Amino acid sequence: MSGHIAPTNCDVIVIGGGDNGLLCASYLAKLGARTLLVERHKSSGAAGNLDTPAFQGPYRFDLLPPHMIVMGERAPCHSDLDLAAQGLAYVTPPVQIAFHSKDDRALVLHQDPVKSAKAIARFNAGDAGRFLAMYAEVQQLCERILLPALYATEGGRGVAAQLGSTNLGKRLAALSAMTPIEIVDEHGFESPMVREALLYLATFWGLDPHTAGVGHIPLLWIHAQLNVSIARSGNLAPARAFYQTLLENGGDYVDSARVDRILIENGRAAGVRLTDGREIHADAVVSALGVAETFLDMVGAPHLSSSLSDASQNWEWQDTSLLSCHFGYKGEAPSYRAAAYDPDTDQAYLHVFGIEARGDVEALRRSLLRGAIPEGHGRATCLTQFDPLHAGFGQVYGPLQTLRFEMPVPARLRSGVWSELRGACQEAALDLWRRYADRVVDGDLSYAMVVTPDDLQQRLPSYKHGSYLGGEFTPRRAGLAQTPSACSDYRSEIPSLYLAGASTHGGGLIHFAAGYNAARAVAQDLLLASDFEEPVTVRVARAAGYLPEAEPRSAVDRARNTSVSSDFDSAATTNGASL
Repeated sequence: MSGHIAPTNCDVIVIGGGDNGLLCASYLAKLGARTLLVERHKSSGAAGNLDTPAFQGPYRFDLLPPHMIVMGERAPCHSDLDLAAQGLAYVTPPVQIAFHSKDDRALVLHQDPVKSAKAIARFNAGDAGRFLAMYAEVQQLCERILLPALYATEGGRGVAAQLGSTNLGKRLAALSAMTPIEIVDEHGFESPMVREALLYLATFWGLDPHTAGVGHIPLLWIHAQLNVSIARSGNLAPARAFYQTLLENGGDYVDSARVDRILIENGRAAGVRLTDGREIHADAVVSALGVAETFLDMVGAPHLSSSLSDASQNWEWQDTSLLSCHFGYKGEAPSYRAAAYDPDTDQAYLHVFGIEARGDVEALRRSLLRGAIPEGHGRATCLTQFDPLHAGFGQVYGPLQTLRFEMPVPARLRSGVWSELRGACQEAALDLWRRYADRVVDGDLSYAMVVTPDDLQQRLPSYKHGSYLGGEFTPRRAGLAQTPSACSDYRSEIPSLYLAGASTHGGGLIHFAAGYNAARAVAQDLLLASDFEEPVTVRVARAAGYLPEAEPRSAVDRARNTSVSSDFDSAATTNGASL
């Protein structure tokens, strides 16, 4: 296929070349489907939210935080698509995160919970045991239920159906009804620093600490932020691996093109019409875009049920966004004053400032809700300390450093405009960072850049108001419910139209689950032959009763009473070890 001139017919059209769109298209092409990826940017930019622009010189700046990629090599796609053969690799820093205090101490948390407990004991001996108990439960709930559920097509609905059948499921149900504050305070941490650090992790991506009904989200976020892996050479690395897999398996793309309309014929999705008038027909259409773009703009109100129309029109966006400052320079990496207290501080991947006293997380949230840019808070990392390729191959001229500073900011400012605040935000970031560290941009500065919420929306139009998680984490959108919202299923209400975006179960962070599950749904319905099995973790979770038994492949299968071999076939019973 040409890669630039769209065919007039294919099996599947995937709209959107971000993480889930690229992944979904790569899977379907490997399964043998004639797959077309439609992306609004040029082919070199078919990365969407995984973009790592080379703005100047050798420095590589990730558009979104590298720590948003949650699963790394553990995601099923890594082995299913043999992404290592495409050069994709991750690095996991043993020292994960350091919370700095104004008295030049730091609470340092490791990937190894025992080492974290030893660091916590320096703040409060009893809290060390409390942390180990909390971590053990979080790990158990995530590894046995929540993470496997990400890669099961029934998602949260499947978890909800099984919550009462096991003791661990009942515990998850109880925690899911709680707020982040209640989950953390249940363990009785006595050190304000320890308590606030764990509450910060529980609300890391903008969750309101007083929101009830999504208590499984804090568990996932705590687990994720203590097990961060970053892609070598930047977020673009997995995008390139998917893209290459797509092309090698005969997939095609049409770039610099926008979909004007998803064609609906006889009540089914039948293809797309591009803004230049070209029509492309297909047996299935997958949208990795937002709900409003997909249903209101591309499908159109006449084809929507009242529930789908309501969900699309009243989609809840985040009230917070993210601002990031990027620096590239020749010189040494930052070192931290708190290293005199705990030498492991200098080895931490992420450094958090302004979270140390009881109430700091709630005060941060109140500031954001007022539309104010928070003062005295932010988190920072020197990416080249862990991955020299974040400065390209320029280390021979180095040392070269790529630095990232980020802070939560309001989605809508109370006063001022982002374009006029770039310089002030950049200076404030450097001032705060230098309060806790030495050698911050202590060399020849080659590049400095600020990415505001407006910039995020301009680069990624689906991210309305800079809503980088695709929407607010509310019980309606992200709760564990047997009756999910109308736009949360991978199979939409419109036959042959599938969803692979942030509205689906687990949507928001980058764990490659929505694209994976959408590909499975399409493969099942189109009766594609393949070689991929359901992930072992999912099969084990089903065998243990945490997820329901696997459903028949599709209504088509049931009607035909046909047994079809599939890469994604999952046995209704399994000999996996019982947990």
